[in-house]
This record gives sequence, structure tokens and C-alpha cells, in this order.
Amino acid sequence: MHRGKVRASGISAAVLIIAAVFLGSCSKPPTDEMLRAEKALVIAQDRKAQLYAADEMEAARTTFEKARGLVASRHFDEARAAAAEVEELAHQAGMLAGIRREKMKTEAERMIGDLRKKLSEFRQQTDELIGGKTAERRVKGMERLAAWEAEIGVAEAEIAAGNLRELHGRLTAIRNDIDKSAGDFARNNAKTRKKGKS
Repeated sequence: MHRGKVRASGISAAVLIIAAVFLGSCSKPPTDEMLRAEKALVIAQDRKAQLYAADEMEAARTTFEKARGLVASRHFDEARAAAAEVEELAHQAGMLAGIRREKMKTEAERMIGDLRKKLSEFRQQTDELIGGKTAERRVKGMERLAAWEAEIGVAEAEIAAGNLRELHGRLTAIRNDIDKSAGDFARNNAKTRKKGKS
């Protein structure tokens, strides 16, 4: 009788081990988790994370590909964990993209305000030019003003459209051009006044 109990418990243990192995190998694919991860990637992309949080977005995409590979090789528990990581990485990329975009927008708007002030000062300089050779410089100055106004108008349209990535460099170039031209005008105006007094 004692022998029968040992044999029965041995069979029960073997059945439990086989059942555990079978259940472990038949774990459910992480379909819902993969769908959530993919949706998080789409949301991050809609927030332009590929432009404003490129490294974070790349990490999310790489992890998503890893999760897909794990699903294909039937490592469902690891795939589930990777999908959860994708969701988190994509969420972070979307948040960072929003923060960085807003910061760039604020900076671009500030730069445009500064440029408009510089244009006003430059316009004053050109308005002071009268007669002789200075009239020719005045016309050139007004042409430059019109070109800068057009460039600033394009920059404002880019801000409104949310295209901020390359804007800082362009606005800096406009500012440098205005500063150089204003310096040239100031020197030429000073020379003209000096000649007029002598």
C-alpha cells in the first residue's frame, strides 16, 4: 500500500511537470500589448517625435522590432515585456518632442520679435539718407528691408505650420545679415555727415 502511494504521487508529480511545461510553451501571444505598443509609436510619430526626439523614437522603434522578433520566435513573455518597454519609450519620445517643439517655437518667436526691432532701426537709418549718392544707398536699403520682411514672413508661416527644426539657423542668418548691413549703413552715414560738415 505504501508502495502504491509513492507510485501515485510520482505519477502526479510527473503529470504536474508535464502540464507546467505544456502551459509554459503554450502561453498566449502578446497581441494586445503589441497593438498598444504600435499605437504608442503612431501617436509619437503624430507628435513629430522623429524630428524633435529622434534618439528616443529610434530606441522605441528598435525595441518594437525586437518585440516582433520575440513574438515570431514564440518567446511571448519576453515579447510582452519588450512591448511594454516600447509603449513607455514611445510615450517619452512624444512628450519630449512636444516640450522641445514648444521651446523651439518660443525661441523662434522671440528671435522674430528681435528681428522686427532691428528692421525698424534699419528702416530709420535708411529714412535718414537723402540726396546724392545716399539716395542710391537708401533704395538698396529699402530693397534689403523688403527681402528681410519677406523672409521673416516665411519664418512666421513655418512657425504656424510647426516646421521649426531648421528655423533657428535661418533666423540667425537673417539677424547676422541685418547686423552687417546696419553696421555698413551706420559707417557710410557717418562718412556722409562728416563730408557734409567739411
